[in-house]
Amino acid sequence: MRVRERDGYGTRNDYIFGPGVDEPLARQSISGTVTYFAVDGLGSITALVENGTPVDGSRYRPFGSGGALSSKYGYTARELVAGDVYYYRARYYDAFLGRFVSEDPLGYEAGINSSAYAFGDPIKNADPMGLAPSAHVCCDGNGGFTICWDVKPQQQIFVGCMEAHEKDHIDFMTKNPGACPGQCKDPSGKPRPAGWNQFEMAPDERNDMECRGYQTEIKCLMKNIGQALSKSDVLFRVNMLKAKAKQDFKCDTANW
Repeated sequence: MRVRERDGYGTRNDYIFGPGVDEPLARQSISGTVTYFAVDGLGSITALVENGTPVDGSRYRPFGSGGALSSKYGYTARELVAGDVYYYRARYYDAFLGRFVSEDPLGYEAGINSSAYAFGDPIKNADPMGLAPSAHVCCDGNGGFTICWDVKPQQQIFVGCMEAHEKDHIDFMTKNPGACPGQCKDPSGKPRPAGWNQFEMAPDERNDMECRGYQTEIKCLMKNIGQALSKSDVLFRVNMLKAKAKQDFKCDTANW
C-alpha cells in the first residue's frame, strides 16, 4: 500500500507499506530518492538505507526511548509525535516513562495496571493498537489448530467473542488448506511444535479470512452486550474492530 504525505510547506513523501500491521517498507521523497527501512525483531526502525548504504541508524532502550532517526516511524514502527512520545492508535505512549499516558480504553479488560505497556515485557511484546493483547491461532503440537492467548480478558463476553473470532479463522484454514500450505505439519508430515504460528497466506485470502473473523467477533459482542460490565467498553471495541478491519484488511464494514 502506498500513502502520500504532504506538509504545510509542500514537502511530499510517499510511504510504501507491507500487508502486516505497522510494516513500513520504504519512503520515496519528491525528488525520487527511495529510502528503505531496516527493522529489528519487534519491527522497530533501526536504520535507513539508500542505494544499499545505511545513511542513518538508531538503537533503542528496552522500552523504546533513545531512538533518533530522520523518519516519522521509529520504535515498533509507530509514529513519533514529539520527544519520546509515540502514537499507538487508541493512546499515546511515552517511551521515556515506559508506559501509556492514559488508561487502556478497554477498562478492566487491560488488567489492573491499565497504563502499562506490553505487560511490562517490551523485549517479547508490542502493543500496536494501544490495547490489551488478545488471542491468535496457533498449533496444538499434534498437527491441528488451537487458540493461544497472550493474556485472557477477565470478562467472559470478551473471552467468548475473541475465541469466536479465532475459531472462525481455524474453520477457514481447515476448509481451505491450499490457502495456508503446510499449516501445522512440516513438509515431512511431522506436527509442528505447540504454539507455532508462523502461518503464511496470500494477501487476498488473508483479507477474506480476517474480514470473516472480525465480523464474527463484532456480531458476538453485539449479541451479548447485555453481559458486559460496561456497554461503552463493548461499543468502543466494536468501533475499533471495524476501523482496523477496514484499514488493515479492506473489509466492507458498512453493514456490520
